[in-house]
Amino acid sequence: MLMLLGSPCGLGDEAAEDAGSAALGALSAAASASLPQDVAVEPWVTPGGVGLLVQAPALAAAEPPAAHVGRIARALGEAFAMGQDDPDSFARARRAILASLGNDANRYLEAFARAAVPNHPSWIAPLGGMERALGLEDRRVRARWRALQRSALRFALLAPADGGLDAVAGREIDRWLLEQARGGACPERSAAAAPLTGTHRVLAAGPGRVLVGARVPPAGEPDHELARLTAAALGGKGGLLDRALLAPGLASACSARVLGGIWAAALLVDAQPLPGKLEPARRALVELVATLAQDGIPDAPARRAERLWAEQWRAEHSDPRRRVQDLWRGVPSRPPGAPDRRRWQAFVAEALAPSKLIVVVPAGEAEPAPADEAGPRRE
Repeated sequence: MLMLLGSPCGLGDEAAEDAGSAALGALSAAASASLPQDVAVEPWVTPGGVGLLVQAPALAAAEPPAAHVGRIARALGEAFAMGQDDPDSFARARRAILASLGNDANRYLEAFARAAVPNHPSWIAPLGGMERALGLEDRRVRARWRALQRSALRFALLAPADGGLDAVAGREIDRWLLEQARGGACPERSAAAAPLTGTHRVLAAGPGRVLVGARVPPAGEPDHELARLTAAALGGKGGLLDRALLAPGLASACSARVLGGIWAAALLVDAQPLPGKLEPARRALVELVATLAQDGIPDAPARRAERLWAEQWRAEHSDPRRRVQDLWRGVPSRPPGAPDRRRWQAFVAEALAPSKLIVVVPAGEAEPAPADEAGPRRE
């Protein structure tokens, strides 16, 4: 059984200077929760929703369904309402988020997010970044969580049987979060600023990485699914990245994914070059993206992407965690249909045009040749 309680305000008004504050608030609430032994709670942080997710055993004969659901919902409501009262919880949350961010991969991701959406980087990377997490004050995080507590909270329950159990859970949650406090409007948010295209450099101690990506339409807009299809064509075994980087021995690993959500989104390609191959890998990756923008995705990779995307969609939406999130959002999910190939190719040409690209590489590497640059270089 899964329960999800969260604010649809999400990270909408989280700016560059307080990126990661909502994530720290959610981690703090989860870290300080006092729960029954059979209940697990975890923070839930996405661009369009922030809250707590609780997992508990399914209904059992030893406990009446209403009592079971009520007990779990009571624990969830208390955790959400009291999450900032434990003075040690913030310290535990800070350690957790720093542990998750304290690696080179996240430094590159943070640099990409700040280039993709300069005024709202957490719309792309919800956890913020190490520098911001270190600098966030306790009072700012507490204020952020209190604002979410007072916003228009939503609740979702995924259980084997219903029979009015969601109403039982709602009453228990309202013991901690009054009904009138669950209707506040979300703060106004500023629109996403224009991306800082070009080359960005990251100070990192470990092996270098190369990130290439671009802003794409946010979730909910028709062409967002075309970005997911493009990521499917690029990534995975036998994908276009496999041929361009792995087969020639330029990289040990590479991936393509779509980040972000309802406010902003980005298509990101991440490559881990082999020792001494960073610049050749960068060139090969930029050339691959430029070729796709000019010539489109070939037929065989396009057909593979359509099949793979349909399989990924089915796997995602059969996952109980995804199902409870879909219930929480209240938006029916429909399996992807066959894309309009001409529209898809037009999307690729526009989204991956050289002037739209954001490239992230290690600091200290040789300067890219001018002809390779995707736009003005950012130091």
